[in-house]
Amino acid sequence: MLTDRSFSELFSDPYASAEGGEQRTNPRAATLLPVKVTCDEAALTANCIELSAGGILLRTQRPLPAGTAVQLEIDLPTGAAFVGGTVRWSLVGADGVDEVGVQLVAVSERAAQAIAAYRAALRAAARSDRVSA
Repeated sequence: MLTDRSFSELFSDPYASAEGGEQRTNPRAATLLPVKVTCDEAALTANCIELSAGGILLRTQRPLPAGTAVQLEIDLPTGAAFVGGTVRWSLVGADGVDEVGVQLVAVSERAAQAIAAYRAALRAAARSDRVSA
Protein backbone atom coordinates (compact mmCIF):
# COMPACT_ATOMS: atom_id res chain seq x y z
CA MET A 1 0.00 0.00 0.00
CA LEU A 2 1.38 3.39 -0.97
CA THR A 3 1.29 6.17 1.54
CA ASP A 4 0.73 9.85 0.92
CA ARG A 5 3.61 10.78 3.21
CA SER A 6 6.75 12.07 1.56
CA PHE A 7 9.87 9.97 1.40
CA SER A 8 11.69 12.66 3.41
CA GLU A 9 9.12 12.43 6.18
CA LEU A 10 9.42 8.66 6.31
CA PHE A 11 13.22 8.65 6.36
CA SER A 12 14.23 11.75 8.25
CA ASP A 13 17.35 11.04 10.26
CA PRO A 14 16.93 12.54 13.75
CA TYR A 15 20.38 11.33 14.83
CA ALA A 16 22.52 12.87 12.08
CA SER A 17 23.06 16.23 13.79
CA ALA A 18 23.30 14.83 17.33
CA GLU A 19 26.05 12.40 16.29
CA GLY A 20 28.04 14.99 14.39
CA GLY A 21 27.20 13.33 11.11
CA GLU A 22 26.34 14.92 7.84
CA GLN A 23 24.23 18.06 8.23
CA ARG A 24 22.25 17.52 5.02
CA THR A 25 18.48 17.50 5.06
CA ASN A 26 18.69 13.99 3.60
CA PRO A 27 22.02 12.41 4.59
CA ARG A 28 23.51 10.08 2.01
CA ALA A 29 24.59 6.54 2.75
CA ALA A 30 27.23 5.08 0.46
CA THR A 31 26.43 1.52 -0.54
CA LEU A 32 26.52 -0.88 -3.47
CA LEU A 33 23.25 -2.63 -4.24
CA PRO A 34 21.81 -4.07 -7.47
CA VAL A 35 18.69 -2.30 -8.71
CA LYS A 36 16.27 -3.22 -11.49
CA VAL A 37 14.99 -0.09 -13.23
CA THR A 38 11.80 -0.18 -15.28
CA CYS A 39 10.29 2.69 -17.26
CA ASP A 40 8.10 3.03 -20.34
CA GLU A 41 11.03 2.88 -22.75
CA ALA A 42 13.27 0.31 -21.11
CA ALA A 43 14.19 -2.15 -18.41
CA LEU A 44 17.77 -2.15 -17.21
CA THR A 45 20.01 -3.18 -14.36
CA ALA A 46 21.85 -0.55 -12.34
CA ASN A 47 23.87 -0.25 -9.16
CA CYS A 48 22.82 1.93 -6.25
CA ILE A 49 25.90 3.77 -5.00
CA GLU A 50 24.17 6.15 -2.59
CA LEU A 51 20.86 5.94 -0.81
CA SER A 52 19.34 8.94 0.94
CA ALA A 53 16.04 9.85 2.52
CA GLY A 54 14.95 11.60 -0.65
CA GLY A 55 16.38 9.44 -3.37
CA ILE A 56 18.92 7.12 -4.84
CA LEU A 57 22.05 7.59 -6.92
CA LEU A 58 22.44 4.96 -9.63
CA ARG A 59 25.23 3.94 -11.98
CA THR A 60 23.87 2.67 -15.28
CA GLN A 61 25.15 1.68 -18.71
CA ARG A 62 22.31 3.63 -20.33
CA PRO A 63 21.22 7.22 -19.84
CA LEU A 64 17.79 8.01 -18.48
CA PRO A 65 16.43 11.46 -19.36
CA ALA A 66 15.43 13.86 -16.59
CA GLY A 67 11.72 13.65 -15.88
CA THR A 68 11.47 9.92 -16.64
CA ALA A 69 9.16 8.06 -14.25
CA VAL A 70 10.80 4.84 -13.05
CA GLN A 71 9.95 1.84 -10.92
CA LEU A 72 12.88 0.52 -8.90
CA GLU A 73 13.44 -2.88 -7.36
CA ILE A 74 16.24 -2.35 -4.83
CA ASP A 75 17.93 -5.61 -3.83
CA LEU A 76 18.36 -5.11 -0.07
CA PRO A 77 19.95 -7.84 2.08
CA THR A 78 16.53 -8.48 3.67
CA GLY A 79 14.70 -8.70 0.33
CA ALA A 80 13.58 -6.48 -2.50
CA ALA A 81 12.14 -3.02 -1.87
CA PHE A 82 9.86 -1.69 -4.63
CA VAL A 83 9.63 2.09 -5.01
CA GLY A 84 8.61 4.61 -7.63
CA GLY A 85 10.67 7.63 -8.57
CA THR A 86 11.43 10.37 -11.03
CA VAL A 87 14.80 10.90 -12.70
CA ARG A 88 16.02 14.35 -11.66
CA TRP A 89 19.37 14.39 -13.45
CA SER A 90 21.70 12.21 -15.48
CA LEU A 91 25.44 12.65 -16.01
CA VAL A 92 27.96 10.66 -18.06
CA GLY A 93 31.10 9.98 -16.04
CA ALA A 94 34.67 9.97 -17.36
CA ASP A 95 34.49 6.17 -17.54
CA GLY A 96 31.45 6.33 -19.83
CA VAL A 97 29.10 5.06 -17.12
CA ASP A 98 26.03 7.17 -16.41
CA GLU A 99 25.17 8.43 -12.95
CA VAL A 100 21.47 9.00 -12.48
CA GLY A 101 19.84 10.83 -9.59
CA VAL A 102 16.33 9.58 -8.83
CA GLN A 103 13.93 11.25 -6.42
CA LEU A 104 11.79 8.63 -4.69
CA VAL A 105 8.13 9.60 -4.81
CA ALA A 106 6.08 6.44 -4.19
CA VAL A 107 7.15 4.24 -1.30
CA SER A 108 5.10 1.55 0.41
CA GLU A 109 5.22 1.28 4.20
CA ARG A 110 7.00 -2.08 3.87
CA ALA A 111 9.65 -0.64 1.54
CA ALA A 112 10.05 2.39 3.81
CA GLN A 113 10.73 0.18 6.81
CA ALA A 114 13.18 -2.03 4.90
CA ILE A 115 15.14 0.94 3.57
CA ALA A 116 15.19 2.65 6.99
CA ALA A 117 16.48 -0.54 8.62
CA TYR A 118 19.19 -0.89 5.96
CA ARG A 119 20.30 2.73 6.37
CA ALA A 120 20.41 2.26 10.17
CA ALA A 121 22.62 -0.81 9.71
CA LEU A 122 24.96 1.20 7.45
CA ARG A 123 25.20 3.97 10.07
CA ALA A 124 25.90 1.43 12.84
CA ALA A 125 28.63 -0.23 10.75
CA ALA A 126 30.21 3.16 10.02
CA ARG A 127 30.20 4.05 13.74
CA SER A 128 31.74 0.68 14.56
CA ASP A 129 34.48 1.22 11.96
CA ARG A 130 35.29 4.65 13.42
CA VAL A 131 35.52 3.24 16.97
CA SER A 132 37.82 0.38 15.97
CA ALA A 133 40.13 2.61 13.91
